[in-house]
Amino acid sequence: MSFLRLIGDALLDRACFLCGEDSDTPICGGCRGDFRSFNGSINLADGGIASADGHAAFWYEGRLRQAVLQMKVRGEYRLADVLAGVLAQRSQEFTFETGTVFLPIPRFRDNATSVRHHFPHVASRFLAEMHRGESPEGLLTKVRRTRLQTEVTDAQRRTNLLGAFTLSTDGRERLAHRNVVLVDDVLTTGATLSAAANAVFNASPHRCSFLTLARSRATIQAGS
Repeated sequence: MSFLRLIGDALLDRACFLCGEDSDTPICGGCRGDFRSFNGSINLADGGIASADGHAAFWYEGRLRQAVLQMKVRGEYRLADVLAGVLAQRSQEFTFETGTVFLPIPRFRDNATSVRHHFPHVASRFLAEMHRGESPEGLLTKVRRTRLQTEVTDAQRRTNLLGAFTLSTDGRERLAHRNVVLVDDVLTTGATLSAAANAVFNASPHRCSFLTLARSRATIQAGS
């Protein structure tokens, strides 16, 4: 679904997904107004893992946290399109060069059906459309099943994901000397993005950064 199609479909909704009040859009203005912007850049750097910097659009709290949990835990997958549209709108405040590759953080054994409502994939497509970039599928893959990051300690998060991501042969060729932006839903410790960036840097991109919908209040180095 394209970004413009999402806007058209949203006009058909009559109730807010989050509060249940009458609304012409899936997330009403009141709930959307509760999304608190995260301002500033974030740098991910851990011994032995390539450094990457990027942005989060909002804090992971309040109505936004509710929306993400409804999407991921309750399976209200329509919210993936809605939240991807919200991220795409906010991304206009950031600078992305034409031709940037927006690369979704994949799940283990993703397929053509599962990625249709997977937030990182949906958001990558929206972002590529808005910024005249690309959102190719299958370049970055998750090659083994890992424990959920919410089930392990902060210290275990990085070891949990070591070697979990790899690039396809085509990925190494297509990402070489390109601007790459990794796209995910929530940044907590940065372990997932760091592990993915470590794989992407094997392709020698011109630059690898990231963009997430939200950032939780976990310890992470933040700059201005």
